[in-house]
Amino acid sequence: MTTRRLATVKALLLCIALLAIAPASSAAQDLTVRRVDGSERRLTGTELASLPRTAFEVTDHGVATRLEGVELRAVLQLGSAGPTDTLRGPMLRRVVLLLAADGYAATIALADLDPSIGARRVYLVDRANGVPLAADQGPWRAVVVGDVRATRWVRQLQRLELVDLH
Repeated sequence: MTTRRLATVKALLLCIALLAIAPASSAAQDLTVRRVDGSERRLTGTELASLPRTAFEVTDHGVATRLEGVELRAVLQLGSAGPTDTLRGPMLRRVVLLLAADGYAATIALADLDPSIGARRVYLVDRANGVPLAADQGPWRAVVVGDVRATRWVRQLQRLELVDLH
C-alpha cells in the first residue's frame, strides 16, 4: 500500500472513530416526563444538559465504571413533575415509572428521592468512562446507586411517569 493510500485509510478510520464517540443529536437525548395529572413535558437534550452534573463510580457485573449524569430529582423538577420541598401527605404515595425504548420498566418511590426520607441517589446518566453511552445503553440510563442488583438500571430511558398509588 502506498504511503498516500495508507494516510487516506488512517484518516477515514479516525473519522469513523470520532463519529462513533460523538454525542448524539440533542433531539435523540430528549426525555418525556408525564405528570400525575396526565399532562406531559418533553425535556430537550439542551435543557437536560443545563442541569448540574455529577460523576460517580459504580460496579456493574463486576466491572468498575465511572458514570456521569444528572439527578432524577432535578429532572423531575425541570419537568414540573417533582417536589420542590420535603414530601408530606398524599405525595408519599407517588412513584416514578422509568420506561425504556424496549418496554422495560422499573419504579422508584418519590419518597426514596427525598433527602429527608429515603435519600436514594438516582441519576440519569449519559456518559460512562468519559464517553457517551453506547446506543444499546443510552442516550440515557437510569442508575439507582446502592441497589444490590442493577434491575432498576433502565437502559435506553425514554419516559418518566409519575403515578399516584391510591
